[in-house]
Amino acid sequence: MLDKLREDALRRGMRLLSNPSVARVLADPRLLGAITKGLELKGRFESEFDRKVGGVAAVLRLATRGDLTQLEQTLEGTLRRVEARCGAIERRIEGGGAAAGRGQPS
Repeated sequence: MLDKLREDALRRGMRLLSNPSVARVLADPRLLGAITKGLELKGRFESEFDRKVGGVAAVLRLATRGDLTQLEQTLEGTLRRVEARCGAIERRIEGGGAAAGRGQPS
């Protein structure tokens, strides 16, 4: 269903872009400037909004998207270290356990 809608929208968009009057309007530097300013404004708004949400989240002691990303990265790093240590222990056990009884830290 969504694929059909997307295909139809693309087809209509391409037909619209092939219209000379639409191409002339899209080539107008004033329109391009307005679009650029709109995108800049959107970026500034999102940045400010995220900053305000982060402040509210800190006051309410809630996790933000950034906090969750940082936690995920920390957990992935910890998991990699644990897996590496488990692998080292398994190799020592399979190798006869000679080093395992010496109490050497890994």
